[in-house]
Amino acid sequence: MLGIDISEPSIAQAKAQSELLGVTNAEFRVSDILDAQLPDASFDVAHFSSVLAYQSDPLAALTVAYRALKPGGVISTREPQKEGDWFGGPHREAWVLLNRLIMEDGFKSAGGDPFIGRRLGTLLHAAGFERLELTPALSPALSNVQAVAGFAQRRLNDPEFVARVVRRGWITAEQIAELAPAILVWSQSDESVVAVGECMAIGL
Repeated sequence: MLGIDISEPSIAQAKAQSELLGVTNAEFRVSDILDAQLPDASFDVAHFSSVLAYQSDPLAALTVAYRALKPGGVISTREPQKEGDWFGGPHREAWVLLNRLIMEDGFKSAGGDPFIGRRLGTLLHAAGFERLELTPALSPALSNVQAVAGFAQRRLNDPEFVARVVRRGWITAEQIAELAPAILVWSQSDESVVAVGECMAIGL
């Protein structure tokens, strides 16, 4: 088993979790998938989880996976479909605004696509996969008030993120300063609810 990510902290976390679980047949590598030099026809399963949405050329990444899979190999993907996100509760408008900033900063500015879920099937076919199963879904990990509130607070406490979105003119300094207290109120209300959309796909 091989795990690849461009983030060193993510790979370090994966290694630690693997050791904790006693997994001995896993290798983890800091790399872009396009530079990973995977041998052809050498894997039974390829899995992408919120990876393709950040790629400027997701088809190239899927093509690498197709070539690396053995005949009859399976690909599975779980990618965001941000049009499916919605929020309820006090100050929901703060979340709508922050979610837009996250899409602009985290996906679009790097050439990614926060709505990639709607075209997963097209991309998989183009990469060579013939039999597909597509399932719309809500993220079980992220469709949770406290989980997304913690994520929001980390983003809003990141001075580089704040400076970047203000500098690009997506929000004023005064507006972004109001988001953290509003989302805190939202996180503490029993009226609050969140759903984060995604699409799951399996291809052969």
